[in-house]
Amino acid sequence: MEKVHDFIGSLLDQKGITDIEPEAREQLISELTELLMQEIDNAAIRALPEEKAIELADGLENGSIKPEDVGAFLIDAGLNVEEISMITMLQFRDFYLGNAVPDVEANEPAVAAN
Repeated sequence: MEKVHDFIGSLLDQKGITDIEPEAREQLISELTELLMQEIDNAAIRALPEEKAIELADGLENGSIKPEDVGAFLIDAGLNVEEISMITMLQFRDFYLGNAVPDVEANEPAVAAN
């Protein structure tokens, strides 16, 4: 999580958001970190085969899969969570800095904005 915190901090620096109070900066980093983590979770779930996505949804609904066990489920399903995380972080960076527009519905990487 510290890597994500540092990553978001560097995005703020790249965006030129450097002259705010330390408390406000930490709050912004916290909010952007939460947003990025949600995007990583969403990307991983979209990468699941349909039958595994259904199994995960059913397991979360009936309690057989606990929220804290989702990461292990994704890895057991054969996903390269590290790669998905890295790609999502890069897309998030490009979108945040205004370099790209994500196509989330198509589950495709961000494309350069013209």
